[in-house]
Amino acid sequence: MITLPARLYNIKSNAEKKVFNLLQKSNSLGKDAIAFHSLNIPHHVKQRFGEADFVIISKFGLLVLEVKGGRVKRDKQGWHFINRYNIDTIKRLGPFEQAEEAMHSIYNSLKKKLNYNLTKKITIGYGVITPDCNLPVSSEWDDRIILTADNFLFLDKWLQQLVKFWKNKEKIKINSCLTSSEIKIIRKYLRPSFDCAFALKSQLDNVENLICRLTEDQFKFLDVIEVNKRVLCSGGAGTGKTFMAAELCRRFSSTEKILFVCKSEILENYLHNLLKLNNTIISTIENIKVKTKRNNFDKYDILIVDEGQDICNFTDIALIGDYLKGGWENGQRAFFSDINNQANIIGEFEEDAMEYLKSCTPVEIPLKKNCRNTEPIMKKIQDLTNFDMGNTGTGIGPDVRYVYCHKEPEHDLVEELKRLFKENISRENIIILSPQNFTNSCVNKLTNSSKAKIEIVDERNISNPALNKIKFSQISNFKGLESQCVILVDIDKSVGNYDSMLYVGMSRAKALLTIILEK
Repeated sequence: MITLPARLYNIKSNAEKKVFNLLQKSNSLGKDAIAFHSLNIPHHVKQRFGEADFVIISKFGLLVLEVKGGRVKRDKQGWHFINRYNIDTIKRLGPFEQAEEAMHSIYNSLKKKLNYNLTKKITIGYGVITPDCNLPVSSEWDDRIILTADNFLFLDKWLQQLVKFWKNKEKIKINSCLTSSEIKIIRKYLRPSFDCAFALKSQLDNVENLICRLTEDQFKFLDVIEVNKRVLCSGGAGTGKTFMAAELCRRFSSTEKILFVCKSEILENYLHNLLKLNNTIISTIENIKVKTKRNNFDKYDILIVDEGQDICNFTDIALIGDYLKGGWENGQRAFFSDINNQANIIGEFEEDAMEYLKSCTPVEIPLKKNCRNTEPIMKKIQDLTNFDMGNTGTGIGPDVRYVYCHKEPEHDLVEELKRLFKENISRENIIILSPQNFTNSCVNKLTNSSKAKIEIVDERNISNPALNKIKFSQISNFKGLESQCVILVDIDKSVGNYDSMLYVGMSRAKALLTIILEK
């Protein structure tokens, strides 16, 4: 049987999933049969708005199916529908009344919109499915219109029985059958096929919801990190390293003195304003001594390093180790770094220093699940750089967009920004990234009125950006951070560490990525 939609999206009801899967395999109502899942009913006979779990159109007519998962019971309060989490939903109407009202609502709508002779041929009926329980025999309903747990796998046979039951009810239509073309007319009215442009903002909102869920999923590794004194955690951009490091601070800060180290001053200030924890010092390498003295700390109980590839050299390692109780060999620490070539953009990376850290018997945890980038962004980064971006991603999103300059790059940048504004993307969700600083970037060639709408990201405004302004940052300053929409400019292979710069810049984008390329 054809199902519309062809697959389920974000459906929490296991009962509906079970029915959907069986309907897809069903062929008992003929090759033209169509099952609509979750059909909206704007003109409901009793409610302002309604919905039918399943509506089936076949040559035999129209059937409405009401699905009730979990336990079902009835008492003086009404009907109780109890899900697998033991949440009890009480309703005045039972599933039979709900299905009957939906059936009449749909049929009334068809009679108003379709040809009279066609609607006169349609046999209508309804059924109730309880895949997880068995309802008792009752004088209030006919056993032939209910499919219970005991017989659930025989859905095909039950549908045939249901059609026969309602055909016999409407003896005048018992021999009438809908043709293939008539089924198509009804299908087109109930749920027309169309191809409207999917609003870009809606796509970005969906991506944002998936990112939140995937980031939570990453936290399962934190239990492993918590119980091991020395951890070396590696993962590509977008695998949740910074969020995991921040969550570790939250978990330990109530009882332990924590030193959180990174290389970027912008990232330092962002995390400082984000966390605001007791017993926790967040610092760049250069500021450790000053901040430690200012807070009257001597040694720290726990060390957490983010963007560790930026400080993985013997000079920085020796400096940090002096502040950790037990040092690198015996102290408790979690070291987060990027397995890809993100090193040497800022800071200095030495392979021997990484080998030294590995020799201090840490537990090594590889992060594989990308929880920042959509699949199109991940694939494009892998294609262009050959770097490992982890797996999964956050699912479907807009394609990576290339803009090849026909004039000066600043002209194409303005046109791209106009396009995003037309799609209702707000300015504060957009950042322009460049391997160059602002002075040397094409962005500096914009008109003064355009530049007035742009804020250069620095350590002061990273946690409190101006409202309704586009952000600009040099790629090296935005490591460890992210934005919903990224526009990359000034991309030129003459830039030092080209692949690494491209990898870092592209991977900052959570949902939308545009690359502006000069001829």
